[in-house]
Amino acid sequence: MTIYIDDRLEANRRCDKAVFELSKIAIGYLADKNIIEHNRIMGKIEGIKLAQDYFNTVLGKTALGNNTTGVNATAIGVESLASNTTGNHNTAVGADALYKNTTGGKNTAIGVLPLFNNTIGASNTAIGYYSMYSNISGSFNLSLGDSSLHLNTIGFENTAIGFSALYSNTTGNYNIGIGTVALYSNTTGSGNVGIGDKSGRYIADGTTNNSISDNSVYIGANTKALANNQ
Repeated sequence: MTIYIDDRLEANRRCDKAVFELSKIAIGYLADKNIIEHNRIMGKIEGIKLAQDYFNTVLGKTALGNNTTGVNATAIGVESLASNTTGNHNTAVGADALYKNTTGGKNTAIGVLPLFNNTIGASNTAIGYYSMYSNISGSFNLSLGDSSLHLNTIGFENTAIGFSALYSNTTGNYNIGIGTVALYSNTTGSGNVGIGDKSGRYIADGTTNNSISDNSVYIGANTKALANNQ
């Protein structure tokens, strides 16, 4: 069934008479342009460029606005997944969530500006304000908490749980930071575990950032490294 709800109700343009098809709903001015079956489009201009995609759900101004063949996407919020073209199986809930994503797939971004700069990174989960904001191609990361993994760009298989956990990580891999600002200063170090508030943030002097250590474990609040490479 095709339903167009607007002051410009019109028949399906592919037929010379009104045709009602299953599984297509367009609500709002211009919401019906260039969409086909199995999409849910709600809003003023959403869905204008959804020419060949299927099974997408869109709600919000310019959400999924550049999509071409991406499938199974959910974009809810202003400019969520706005740049997506061929990325599949993405979920973006919140203003500018996954805004720059183009071909990355299987990402989940919930909150304001999570995974904002992600373009080709895949299989990431970012929940929270500015969570994984800087990520570009990093994949298989889990980021839960405002500004967690905020500066990560290409690092992969990191887990950050808590406010600003692993905040400074850029290229480090296989790190686990659990707790407020856990492993906050780590930038390129890999294989580290920090559990507890401020765990692994500093070296022994308490002021110098612990940024490049590898394969270290910090358990307990304010646990420190002996040196910046240990």
